[in-house]
Amino acid sequence: MKPSSLRARLTLIILPPLLIISLIAGAWQFHNTTLRAESIFDKGLLSAAIAISRDVALSDGDAISPSTRRLLADTSGGTIFYHVFAPDGVFVTGYSTPPILPSKAPKGVTDPYYYNSVYQGEKVRVLRFQDVTLVSGIAGIFNITVWQNARVRSSFVRNVLSRSFAVIAALVMSVAIVVWFGVRLGLRPLLELERAIAKRTPSELEPIRRAVPTEAQGLVTTLNGLLNRVSRRISSKDEFISNAAHQLRNPMAGVLALAEAVTTAPNPQTAHQRSAELLQAAREASDLTNKLLSFERAGGTDVLRSGSQIDLNQLIVNAVNAFEQNHPKASLKVTQDLPRERLFIQPIKPCSKKPF
Repeated sequence: MKPSSLRARLTLIILPPLLIISLIAGAWQFHNTTLRAESIFDKGLLSAAIAISRDVALSDGDAISPSTRRLLADTSGGTIFYHVFAPDGVFVTGYSTPPILPSKAPKGVTDPYYYNSVYQGEKVRVLRFQDVTLVSGIAGIFNITVWQNARVRSSFVRNVLSRSFAVIAALVMSVAIVVWFGVRLGLRPLLELERAIAKRTPSELEPIRRAVPTEAQGLVTTLNGLLNRVSRRISSKDEFISNAAHQLRNPMAGVLALAEAVTTAPNPQTAHQRSAELLQAAREASDLTNKLLSFERAGGTDVLRSGSQIDLNQLIVNAVNAFEQNHPKASLKVTQDLPRERLFIQPIKPCSKKPF
């Protein structure tokens, strides 16, 4: 069932597309935030690996500098673990057991290689970094593995998305509030028009001259046309009533005079004669009344309705019957000879254009 309130209808029209757009924007934001988090945290792992490689070369694998330790302790919000082993496979420094390298990892010297793994039951993001270094007289490719708990990335993505969705939700609510109260302000001219029409009396049928929005001008024009037709109809009714009263005044006065003459007749013969005159006057008054009623019905019938057809046969039959009923003693005899098939006519619709 469609809502009867225009504000509710506009709200239902505007909000669903807005919610769909918001969901699309949220999905796009989630995708971009995930990619950005991967880029930020992967760069943090690479910076840590480069710093560890530098410190291992400078200290012959004995120690990590304080600045590098601070970097490892709090890089992008989470601790970074590391493991370094020499070209001959000898452990140099760091944690003794790094995450397992996937079997699909490239062999030999490669660019920095990132992969996801599990370390002590926790999901981690891992970087294998290979660098040519000289440590304690041993030169070759040193493998540096650094890793970080994946929860750090997930927390970062959740924080960014929560703020983004809060902004989107606030925008949707703001639009809903603006639509709900804005429609009320937009409809104020129509509400004022409604109050102005409600204050009119039944006799005030003048056209509406009030300024209205462009969207409502068609409605006001149609209403003015209706008021004009009603005004003309009422005027014609008033004119008909005035004419009917004038036409019936003299016959009814004659009927009243003859009725009084019957009651004051001096003898039965005179009373009988005056009764005959009274009957004739009453018939004439009745005939006049029937004519006036027929005229009133014809004036109030809309025979030119769009799409309607008139049965010509039935129209002729009704006219003949009406003449016979209204003139039972007429010397004129009306006959009708109608075809077997029924004839219909289509009324011509009046032209709506004004004459030049």
